[in-house]
Amino acid sequence: PLLARMTIDDEESNMFFIEALSAFRRRCAFANAANDFLVSYETASIRHEKLSRRQEAEWASLNSGPTVVFDGVIKLEDRKAGGLAEVQPTAPLRERVEKLVKKNSRVGNERWTKFMEHGLRSAGPWRHVDVSFPGPLPIAHNKIVALQRNVMTAKLFKEGEVIVRKQAEYLMS
Repeated sequence: PLLARMTIDDEESNMFFIEALSAFRRRCAFANAANDFLVSYETASIRHEKLSRRQEAEWASLNSGPTVVFDGVIKLEDRKAGGLAEVQPTAPLRERVEKLVKKNSRVGNERWTKFMEHGLRSAGPWRHVDVSFPGPLPIAHNKIVALQRNVMTAKLFKEGEVIVRKQAEYLMS
């Protein structure tokens, strides 16, 4: 997958995505902890572990509007105990990707997720903010970006503005 190729610098193809990402002073991942059918929690939060249904249901049932359920800095060293050590890059990118494809071709496979997580975390520490937008509809994806294309979407997704402001304040500090 393209994202797997982008998670490690590849001198052979002259692609240096992680080097560029490493140049930023701050890296932050905002993830919907519940009610997002477009982007999985594992992908958005850069974590390979699956969120338990019980935890997701608990976060989805919060009734206080958008709620930050986790806010902290996670480093690659912190994650190696969680199974990332086994995907530490050593061989050239093409060899590693080909090996993963032969082993398991499903893109959503945990091995792919670990591979991508390791590559992204190699850029340096990431701040993680996991947010819960309660409600019966799985529309949190549009809320976290405060989608406002017209009057209706502006009203529907307005509660995401507080999250967008939080991200902007962090990046500008």
